[in-house]
Amino acid sequence: MRKRILLIAASLCFFFSLFFPISASGSYVMDEAGVLSSDELQELNRKAEQISEELECGVYVIFTGSMKGYSDSQFAKGIYVNYSLGWGNGKSGVLLAICTDPGYEDCTAYGAAADVFTTSQLDDLNDLVMESLYSRDWYSAAESFINESESVLRSSGYTYYEPEYTDPEIDARTAQTTPEQRRQEWLNTLPLTALISLAIALIIAFAMRSQLKTTGRKREARNYISRNGMHLTAMHDYFMYRQTSRTRIPRNNGSGSGGGGGGYHSSGFSSSSGGNHF
Repeated sequence: MRKRILLIAASLCFFFSLFFPISASGSYVMDEAGVLSSDELQELNRKAEQISEELECGVYVIFTGSMKGYSDSQFAKGIYVNYSLGWGNGKSGVLLAICTDPGYEDCTAYGAAADVFTTSQLDDLNDLVMESLYSRDWYSAAESFINESESVLRSSGYTYYEPEYTDPEIDARTAQTTPEQRRQEWLNTLPLTALISLAIALIIAFAMRSQLKTTGRKREARNYISRNGMHLTAMHDYFMYRQTSRTRIPRNNGSGSGGGGGGYHSSGFSSSSGGNHF
């Protein structure tokens, strides 16, 4: 009985994971792919947490078993948003995202951290971890990234602050679900959508068929013409189309600055020149 309950609970967790975003609260190193031992994961988390709390900048490493539907260029940024990463309301942080199958890695930074983790710095971080990733030394790759991120933060004089953005926040649904999850949701609703469409089409077809007259075909229109012929007794003009011109009046929306609401903005990211396959 106990095994059945555990099996049902595990199944429910898997089902809901398809539709809800993964929470990263309280974790700096996450291993979805299962490539780290429990001791390795604990040690990396301890180190990353210590640095993050002291310097007020999240330092993250995430291992995934797939690309989750993201393209190479969107992988790291998509993971950052989907896992709700970042320190404070400004969501400052730097991330090493590693997909183990197929092998791919990339780095990104957000918020105040994007000021110091420039494209050049992120490229250096990518190059730094590649030697370990080629040999599948997952722990060393994560450790090297965490240590080098600490060095960059300290040497750059990094200070946490909350930037303001002028571009709109990333759509909530886009942020909270991966492309893979959205595709699965669409596939799940496809059979029901097809059945509903078929039912509507059949109803319309039967309704139109019931209105058709089936008395046979007539070669002459004599039965439909009055004996005295047709006489026009009145004439009216009807306008079939109307043309309207509209002029848009600009609305004053104030300063238009963003940054509120705790969401993410595309302009808040710093990206590398491109990740690496291994």
